[in-house]
Amino acid sequence: MKVHIILNSHLDPVWLWSWPQGLDEVLATGRTACDLLDTYPEITITRGEAWFYKMIHDIDKYLFARMQKYVANGRLQVVGGWWIQPDCNLPSAESFLKQAELSEKFFRDKLGVKATVGYNVDSFGHAATLPDFYTAAGIDSYVMMRPQEHEKKLPGDLFMWESPSGNRIKTFRISRAYCTTGNVEENIVANLDATLEAANEDVGHTMCFVGVGDHGGGPVHREIEWIKNNINYKPGVELVFSHPRAFFDAVEKTGVELPVVKDELQYHAIGCYSVVHGIKQNMRRAEALAVQAERTVKTYPGYTDSAEKEMLNKAWERILFNQFHDILAGSSIKTACAHTIEELGSACASTRDVIVNNIRRRNVKLNPCPDQQLIFDNLSNRDFSGVVEFEPWVGYFWATEEPLPCRITDMDEKPVLSQYLTPEAAIKTLRLATKLDIPAGGRTILRIKHDHNDEAVDVISASPEFLDNGLVKVQAGKFGIVDIITAGKSVLAGPMSVTAIEDESDTWSHGIPSYGTETLGKFKADAACSVMEEGNLTSSVVTRLSMEKSSLDWVNYLYADESIVRFRLKINWNAKQQIVKLNIPTGLSGAKRIDSCAGGELERKLDGWEYPFTGYSVLSGEGRALAVVSRDISAIDVQPDGTMRLTLLRSPYYAHHEPFVPADNSNYPVCDQGEHEYEIALIPMAKYSPEAVADEVARQQKPIWYSEITLGCKRKM
Repeated sequence: MKVHIILNSHLDPVWLWSWPQGLDEVLATGRTACDLLDTYPEITITRGEAWFYKMIHDIDKYLFARMQKYVANGRLQVVGGWWIQPDCNLPSAESFLKQAELSEKFFRDKLGVKATVGYNVDSFGHAATLPDFYTAAGIDSYVMMRPQEHEKKLPGDLFMWESPSGNRIKTFRISRAYCTTGNVEENIVANLDATLEAANEDVGHTMCFVGVGDHGGGPVHREIEWIKNNINYKPGVELVFSHPRAFFDAVEKTGVELPVVKDELQYHAIGCYSVVHGIKQNMRRAEALAVQAERTVKTYPGYTDSAEKEMLNKAWERILFNQFHDILAGSSIKTACAHTIEELGSACASTRDVIVNNIRRRNVKLNPCPDQQLIFDNLSNRDFSGVVEFEPWVGYFWATEEPLPCRITDMDEKPVLSQYLTPEAAIKTLRLATKLDIPAGGRTILRIKHDHNDEAVDVISASPEFLDNGLVKVQAGKFGIVDIITAGKSVLAGPMSVTAIEDESDTWSHGIPSYGTETLGKFKADAACSVMEEGNLTSSVVTRLSMEKSSLDWVNYLYADESIVRFRLKINWNAKQQIVKLNIPTGLSGAKRIDSCAGGELERKLDGWEYPFTGYSVLSGEGRALAVVSRDISAIDVQPDGTMRLTLLRSPYYAHHEPFVPADNSNYPVCDQGEHEYEIALIPMAKYSPEAVADEVARQQKPIWYSEITLGCKRKM
């Protein structure tokens, strides 16, 4: 058996430290690697992540030149092919593609190489679709470690991993550990023995990872000397200094047919699917804005300057960096999490600037019009049809004044249906709703006229107990939605609710596949629901609930001509070591379950286990289907009786790792305190319609951008 010794240093740029300290370790780790390569001409060091190399390139030109030399002669092996080692469950498909795109460009331009081995040795699980993104980037092999053998049984440490679409990559699971931090000799022996036990004898090759890691570092002299002195580790076992590419090439030459795994690689650390909700929510928003900005620039290239294109590129770099597995997972210290919110805010601001400027440059080329023009751009790649809310500026009015009358027309002055809404500001301004049909990448322009619209219209019925638009009826109660009725039949098997469950697991929820069903409490309303809006395009009802020191505002709303039930939750959370679930009892106990994942979807069991998802989950059976869609939620379990339980938030201590047990009176900061908001849609269907779900997913990306122009308007003097 030939054991390929992989000298490496795993480096978390963020974890129990913030990224500036991580950057210090990047520089130290790069110097260590070059010093070792200077000293030991027989060794090779493996180092991944484009961000690591870019930081050295930007800060220490001399060190980068040293690294360039060793990359060129093959002794510093570039792996990974991505910007960092991200969370491999929660990013969007566009983000995974961008990880490869930006990294490939940097490696090509600055190092003259292309990575062909994927490398996420510390990520907390791997989406079933990852082989699609890797094969698209020309990467044919993959190294991972989690879930480990006690968490998921695999046919061996070496296998072909196949995605639901059929793409395959040769995959190696590291045995025991990717590093040897601590007692060097003891850990090398432990890694070697675990590696040999899992090795495929027919292949005759395996890998063992050696080097101080997590906070950077690298192999130490003592480790290298130990390996040199133990080349013939055991009878029939040879140790060789190597790298992952050499290992996979050796495996290929054997011609051995490897077992095939057609599954996602879970479980490890289920708490990371939901903890620190703010990071996950802001990541989804930043991704959506970046995709919309990129699409806008490509569709209208003449309206964005070079500085803005570079700003967009920098925004993507910030987004990709903050998808690092200890950042997006929410498993870092509070200070680091605060940095991430700031970084994502910067990315959102930059991408928003690109979009806003592009749209306005096009607006100023419009023909003059005697009426104020209202402009709606659809930045999605899907056609949009639905209600849009917006606030045209016509001034503000004091409490004793009435707003100017107004009506909406198209550019040919034909009436367009609209509805007055409560404005965002706590003062009289104009907020309207209208229904639009806009093709993908297109725009619609309307006019606003300041006179009365006396046309009689039907309204969506609203009362404290019911909403009814003729297609779907929603009954509200003291715990939330009591029932949803469509085509004369109930969609739910019982009332929906938001409940709290005790959760004393650490930040990662190490060692458990699911959370309990015994609740500590349930949000409950002390007063009746109240009507917020009632009109021809939308009506809404709000229920105000509470549980101990926490509160919940639950707003149900319907749009005209749609059978989709939408609701917004606003939770003010003030408790620790609990998990909050939204419970949807569907009664579909024998259902087929489909969950979304990056770039696809996969079938899962109704087993009560916690899973990550990227926007929607669908249950189908008994002649009906129900989809739940939300970009604000990233974890779900479905009980055997068909109850869908969406995880809204978790409140462990920040960066708490078992077996340490914080004292009850400790002052460690607690996750997910304060206000959280969610937008959720339930889509009842006769059968699962992927198009209907995809339309709602796109709608929740907020693709319609509103702007206005007064060019040509008559001014009253």
